[in-house]
Parts: sequence; C-alpha cells; structure tokens
Amino acid sequence: MAAGTVEAGGVALHDGTQAGTGDQIVTRHNDRRLTSDDGRWVVKNGDRWQVTGRFEDGSLAVRRLGRGSAPYGQTVVLPGGYVIEHVELGYAATVHRAQGSTVDTPHAILDPDTATRELLYVAMTRGRDANHVYLTTDEAASVEEHHDEHAQTPTARELLEQVMVRTDTAPTATETLRLAVTEHASLTQLVREYETIAAHAQHRRWEKLLEDSDLTDAQLDLIFDSPDLPRLEAALSQGEANGHDMERILNRAAPRLNEHPRPAAALSKVIEHYASQPRGGTPHRPAASRRAHPDPARRPHHRPPGGTHPARTAHHQRRAHPCNRGDPHRRTLGHAARPGTKRGCAWQPRSASTEASTT
Repeated sequence: MAAGTVEAGGVALHDGTQAGTGDQIVTRHNDRRLTSDDGRWVVKNGDRWQVTGRFEDGSLAVRRLGRGSAPYGQTVVLPGGYVIEHVELGYAATVHRAQGSTVDTPHAILDPDTATRELLYVAMTRGRDANHVYLTTDEAASVEEHHDEHAQTPTARELLEQVMVRTDTAPTATETLRLAVTEHASLTQLVREYETIAAHAQHRRWEKLLEDSDLTDAQLDLIFDSPDLPRLEAALSQGEANGHDMERILNRAAPRLNEHPRPAAALSKVIEHYASQPRGGTPHRPAASRRAHPDPARRPHHRPPGGTHPARTAHHQRRAHPCNRGDPHRRTLGHAARPGTKRGCAWQPRSASTEASTT
C-alpha cells in the first residue's frame, strides 16, 4: 500500500480482512462454472490470483498467478457471494501450497517437533532476495523454566538440527530391501538373536536347578508363576558368570524365605547382592590359589627341600673367594680396592691337571 501497488480498501472477506485491487488472493472452493472469457480457466481450491479490479456488488476481477508470482492469462470474475465465502488473502499459505511460488522475501514459521527437512527446503527456497524461517518453542516450558535451575532452552541451531534429521519421504523398494538385509546381518541383530537363544537354552537349566534346591513346592509354584522369574534367571546367569556356586547360594537362601509372598523377587535381591561381583579376580579368572608353582626353580623365594636358597648359596661362595677374605668391604669380584691396597685379584682356581704336575 505504501508503494501504491495495492488498494487501501477493498471487499470484505469471511475472515474479517479486505481484498482490493493489487492484492493476492487464494480461492478455497472448486467451481467449474467460473471460467475465463475463452472458457479455459476453471476456479479450483488452492489457486492463487491477483485482483485486477473490484465492483460495487462485491465481485472481483482476477488473473491467475504463475512463476515468480506474476499474473498471466485472461481475467476471471469471481461473484460477490463466492468472494465472501471462499476467498482469502494469499500472502500467508502452508508450505505445501507455497510450492512452485516465488516471492521477494518469504517468512516461514515451522514447528521443530513436527516439521521435516523437506518442508524446510521448500520454505527456504521461495525467496528471490532472502529467506527467513522462525522455529516455535514450547511456551509452557519457557514459562516454567525458572522453576528448574538446570533447565536449558534449546538454541536455534539445535532446533534446526532437530528438523534436519526428520524426514517424511517413504523409502523406495530397493532402499527398504537394502535396510532389511543390513539389519539382518548387523552385529546388533546377531547379538539380540544370540541373547534370545541363550536365554531360552538357560531357562530349562535354571528350572532344574530351582527344582533340585531346598525350596519347597509351594515356593517353587510361586516362583514359576511370578513375573519376577526373568529377573531371577538373569541374576542366576550373572552370578554363575562371576564364579559363584548358585546351588549353594539358593540352598542357603531358601530357609530365609519362610512365607515370603514373592520368593522370586526375594531370591533375585539376595543373588544380586551377594553374587553381583566376581568371586575374587575377574569374572573369567578364579581367585589365585596356593598351588605349587609349575617351575619350582623359578618360583620367588623358593627354598629347595633340604637345601639353601640358590641366591644365598652364591652369596656365600663369593665371600669365600680368596680375594674377598679378610676385607669386609670387598664383597664381590671386581669391586674397587681400598686405598693403599693392591687392585684386582690374580688368583685362579687350580685345575686337577695342574695340581698333579706340581706334585
């Protein structure tokens, strides 16, 4: 209106707004009786038009908007009754209706909890000069934010990333097949299948262990009919993996149950308390025992039966050496001589042949 391209007044519409010459409007009802002069253009729901004139009876002369929001084609006259009931201003529209249109500067409002990246792409590619998008936030959460000191309002980037990871495009048949094959052979799926098979195989073993324990028949009936049975079986598996004797733990816990209404839950709690940690060392390595060392000669601090430790024997041999006798400061061969004494040692043990020749 400030530029003079749109009329200030206009015809009243059903939502309280007005449409005058130069305004863009949208028709909201199909009417095949409304055509152009050559009978080509039929008025349909969602069509966008520009008002080229208005009349005293409330009717409007319009032309269809095409690429770049430029009017083209012949003029169509919309009767006053149709204008009042089925015409709205065309400056605001849903993203779906805006597809194919081009404007100077669009302003899109999106909900980050429901919008998809396809809608964001359409909203951000309508403008010639600039594109703007506004992401809504939860008003109730913003009002109550002061009640939580640790509450953090998401940033605009985080909200935009939330929209970018969501899509409403259905995958093709090839993509669906590829995803199914990948998921079937994935490590995650294989682990799930293994856990299911293992749990099924262990179920009968745990049943037999419970039946052979000191639990009474009444307690067994409650356990096997209890919703806590999967928890009990999981606790038994964990305790056994940690190296505990589950039969012994069950027999020790059975007398304490008495008339407990939920024996499965009580047993699970006991086992989780006593058998949740490895029995010494790690779950796969039992605690070290005082077994004989596989190589007694290399065992630390090992003293041969009826003899002396090898290290102590070598120590006495060095002290008995002729070069070390009488000098407490020379405990080993090659030690530096004390000041004023002769360095080194020329003594060598005589061999048997030498002694014989001397004699």
